[in-house]
Amino acid sequence: MISFLPNIFGSSAKERNDYIKLIKSAAKKQMGKPFKFLWVQAGDHSDIEKKFNLAFGFPAMVIINKNKSLFSVLKGAFSKEGISKFLDGILIGKF
Repeated sequence: MISFLPNIFGSSAKERNDYIKLIKSAAKKQMGKPFKFLWVQAGDHSDIEKKFNLAFGFPAMVIINKNKSLFSVLKGAFSKEGISKFLDGILIGKF
């Protein structure tokens, strides 16, 4: 699971920290499940962002299954509920 967070210069430290808290909360809720979480600053990895079609803006989240060569992009809200629904869907096979 990779979260692409807005560039710190385009937002604020508080906003960045709030996003990180949100990601940590989602990770804590999914403990024991086959997810690994990380975040990167949007714009620093433009080639990856283009491959996942993340031109709609940030924050954005992508989940990658390396073994199956599949990925899915969070289409809903980047919120506690949106991320939870997304991950629950992934667990039941909604890629």
